[in-house]
Amino acid sequence: MNKDQFVKNLESDIEQVLEAETEDFFELVNIAELNPLTDFTEADLSEISLKGGKLKGANLSGTNLSSTDLSGADLRDANLSGADLSGADLRDANLSGANFSGAKVKNALFRNNQGVSEAMKFNLIRRGAEFGDSQSEVEDSNINIENYETLKSKREWLESNKGKYVALVDGELVYSHEKEEDLYEWLKNSEYRDKSVLVEKVEDRRILMEQSFFPLLN
Repeated sequence: MNKDQFVKNLESDIEQVLEAETEDFFELVNIAELNPLTDFTEADLSEISLKGGKLKGANLSGTNLSSTDLSGADLRDANLSGADLSGADLRDANLSGANFSGAKVKNALFRNNQGVSEAMKFNLIRRGAEFGDSQSEVEDSNINIENYETLKSKREWLESNKGKYVALVDGELVYSHEKEEDLYEWLKNSEYRDKSVLVEKVEDRRILMEQSFFPLLN
């Protein structure tokens, strides 16, 4: 195919897409004769609906999928390495064998996902992902946050846990450790692995302020 023929075909594809009486991504991809499994690496697919999409084995590495609806999608063996999934909805998606290495997952929603091990779940949570949105889970999360703030207001508790990573379940401190990796390893094998867990690094902001402020007064 020569250059003129290629341009003519491309213009024809664009015209068909623009004239299509649908906003369905997969229908438009079909009209444009594109392959959703191979043609969207590093593409911008943010804020669109790919709900229930058949994307098994898709190469979406480096793709912008921020705030995209991927709920119920078949993402088995999909390559999502380096993709931006910030704020994406992945609830009920099949993620067996999916590669999330280097992917941005802050505020991405996960729930009822096949193929997500506890180790993978904790890893994603560490990177900002959110699991579960039932009312009871939301209430558990709120209790953890409220009680953590209460604990931080106690000078003795703050001093003994300063610089450590702590885990709260049902509003109670269940574990603390200097190393974040060790805390998650403990959680992974604990009785709390299926519950709503708050993990935070304890920092005494008042002491930090005093240390940076008072030398200026000398």
